[in-house]
Amino acid sequence: MVFNEENPKGLVLEETYIKEKIDPDFDADVTLGEDEYYVMGDNRGNSYDSRKFGPVRKGHIIGRVWIRGWPLSKAGIVKSGDYGLQE
Repeated sequence: MVFNEENPKGLVLEETYIKEKIDPDFDADVTLGEDEYYVMGDNRGNSYDSRKFGPVRKGHIIGRVWIRGWPLSKAGIVKSGDYGLQE
């Protein structure tokens, strides 16, 4: 769930691409600075992401995924999710 100025009561992200549920014991209350992002991989159980190393500054984010190569049966252009959040 995301809480911000635009969503003070919270916004539940619909992440239909995630097969496994997040560990119910994982609960984080994170307040980000103006130039910080909390990044999470789609392989939630095995991703090395902000849950391990903390927030990432915008200047350290150098790209975004736009093509998938593996598995070959799912190779192609990746559609960006629209979560109703500002870029």
